[in-house]
Amino acid sequence: MNFPKKDKAWEFACPNCKASIFCTQASFFCDKCNLSWPIEYGIPRFSDVEVEWSVFEPEVAEKVTVLAEKTSWQNAIDLFSETLGKYTLEYISDESRADWHVFLPLNSEATVLDIGSGWGNLGLSLSRWCRQLYCCDVNMTNLRLLNARMRDNGVENVYSFQYNPNVFLRLPFTDNSIDVVILNGVLEWMGAVEIDVTPMRIQIEALKEIQRVIKPGGVLYIGIENRYSLSTLRGQRIHGELPFVGLFPRWFSNLVTKLVRGEPHRTYIYSLNGYKKITKSAGFEKTDVYLPYPNYHNPNYFIPLEPAWVRRFWFTELTVNRSKQYQLVKQLGLFWLPFHWLSYSFGIRCVK
Repeated sequence: MNFPKKDKAWEFACPNCKASIFCTQASFFCDKCNLSWPIEYGIPRFSDVEVEWSVFEPEVAEKVTVLAEKTSWQNAIDLFSETLGKYTLEYISDESRADWHVFLPLNSEATVLDIGSGWGNLGLSLSRWCRQLYCCDVNMTNLRLLNARMRDNGVENVYSFQYNPNVFLRLPFTDNSIDVVILNGVLEWMGAVEIDVTPMRIQIEALKEIQRVIKPGGVLYIGIENRYSLSTLRGQRIHGELPFVGLFPRWFSNLVTKLVRGEPHRTYIYSLNGYKKITKSAGFEKTDVYLPYPNYHNPNYFIPLEPAWVRRFWFTELTVNRSKQYQLVKQLGLFWLPFHWLSYSFGIRCVK
C-alpha cells in the first residue's frame, strides 16, 4: 500500500515549551526558549547525552553503521551476522513483530510515533500503514542504521530523531498531534535512566507525556512482560536481573540487587492490574489487554481478554501448546481459572 508523501516534513515543536521551532540546515531553534538542537547525519538530536544501546559492541556498531551508510543495510548485517547470533539477527529483521498493527487505528492519514525504535524492523512494517511515522531512540547509531534501512527500502514517510532519556520524557510535538504511539519493549527500560526518583514515577510521567501528544481517541500500544508470569516464577532473568528479584516488594528487590550488584533494581514490570493502574494514572480512558502468543517479541496470535468467551475458546479449541500441563488442564476442565494472570507478556492498547 502506497500512501502520498507528507506535505511538510520536520513537524517538530520545542521539547521545552512546545512552541513551533525553526529548521536550518544544521539545527532546530526555538525563539521563545532561545534553545537549539543540532541535526547530525540528517537526524535532529533533541538530547545532550549518548546512550550506548545497541545489539553490537560500540566499536562494532560504528563499523556496521558506516558500512550500511556506504553500501546497504542488508550488506552490513550479512557481513557482521556472526557477531549477532541467530536470535538477535531474527529479532532485528522480522517485520512480523509488528503484527499487532491490525488492532490499531492506522490509515492513510495517521501519524505514528515509535519510541525506542532501534533498527527499525517495526517501523519498516508500520510505515506501510500510515501517512507519516516518527522513529526515535536514545542512540544515534541505531537511528543512522534505521535511516539506511529505510533508504534501501525506498521508504519516504519516516522521520527519525534522538530523544533525551534523562529528563523524564519530553517529546518534540504539540498537544493532540499523534494518532498512535508505540512502546514495544521500552516502558520497562525508562525507569533505568539517571533520574533520582522511583522507576514507577518515571514511567508514569512518560505515559503522561505520551497521553499529552496523542489525539483524542488516539491509541498507545505497549508490548511488555508480566511481572508474575510462569517464567518469572521459575526464576527466568527478565532484563538480566537476578532470578526472582522482580517478584519481591520493590524495596526488597532494590536492597537485594544493591547488595549483589551494587546498584538498585530499576527495570520495573507489572502485573495485569498494575499496568491498568499506571495507564489510568497517566490519564488514559480505556485499556484493553491482549495475550500475545507465544510472547510479545514474536507474536503469532493476539488473544483478547474481553469478552471472556474468546479467551475460553482459545484455551479449549485454538491453543497450539500440547504440553503435559496443557493436557492436564484440559482433562480437568479448569479453563475458567484466570491463567492469563500467568501469561509471559501482554499487548496493551490504551485509548485516550
